[in-house]
Amino acid sequence: MLAEGAELCLTCHDKDELTAGQPRQHAPFMSGDCLACHNPHTSDQQTLLIAAGNDLCFECHAEKDTKVQYPHAPLAAERGCLSCHQPHAAAYDALVSAPPEGEFCLTCHADVPRDLEQLPQQHPPAAENMCTSCHNPHGSNGEHMLAGRADQICYECHLDAKGDFAQAVVHQPVRSGNCVSCHNGHGGRDRALLKSAGADLCAGCHDTLMQPGGEKETEHAPFADRECLTCHTAHASPVAGMLVDNQIKLCRDCHGDLTAQLQTAVSRHQPAGRAGAAAVMPPHKSVLPVCCWRAMSICAWPATKISGPG
Repeated sequence: MLAEGAELCLTCHDKDELTAGQPRQHAPFMSGDCLACHNPHTSDQQTLLIAAGNDLCFECHAEKDTKVQYPHAPLAAERGCLSCHQPHAAAYDALVSAPPEGEFCLTCHADVPRDLEQLPQQHPPAAENMCTSCHNPHGSNGEHMLAGRADQICYECHLDAKGDFAQAVVHQPVRSGNCVSCHNGHGGRDRALLKSAGADLCAGCHDTLMQPGGEKETEHAPFADRECLTCHTAHASPVAGMLVDNQIKLCRDCHGDLTAQLQTAVSRHQPAGRAGAAAVMPPHKSVLPVCCWRAMSICAWPATKISGPG
């Protein structure tokens, strides 16, 4: 034999040509183990590979051969792993031909920066091309190939939010870790990167509640104006209904005149001023005037005489 191992291969195959002058080399290639990937005599595969496509790569990188719900499309394409990685050498780590943190992704996803330019508020990781800080480049079980559950990714930067949300009543999207049900991951029209403005966002889930009920329906003023955050918090609250404050205090913020009357009245309707007042008057809307709401049950509450001086 004229030579052994890679020395023999390189009598015909120029190493500089195979590496194209790139500094990062594939470990088997760098160690001269050509036969880790190639058969020296014959093969059913092109370039005398010992296995087809991704199957060859997975012999060493078995951890990448995982079935996920949202795989990266190039993995299933004809070139598979070679859609993104070079087999012998490349300019950057992971054997990719451009900086792996963003610039390389944009060779296929050029629409992302174009869309970002149209948005007044940009999420810093997206604006700075930090793609792999949120996405798994091979695929994942998270929608949009997120590298983990959305809230866990968000909490890596927004740690204060995690503490704020640890309250008794938590909004369902927050509880399920689905931040992207309300927020855009790349950018938006406002600082919170919300997908829609105001009550339009709430209507995405609460559309039945917000459907108009007809001329006979009476709506609570904040609800009629679709000012949801006047009474509710967006993420979590210590109060039932995700209210921004205790129910009685919240009502008195707008109905201060009623509060004064209750304090000076000689006789007071028992439900007034009690924590159960919302059971008497629905907080959003009713087909009855407020004074008639649930008349039978309301009248079951006796008036209470207020003791006064003398």
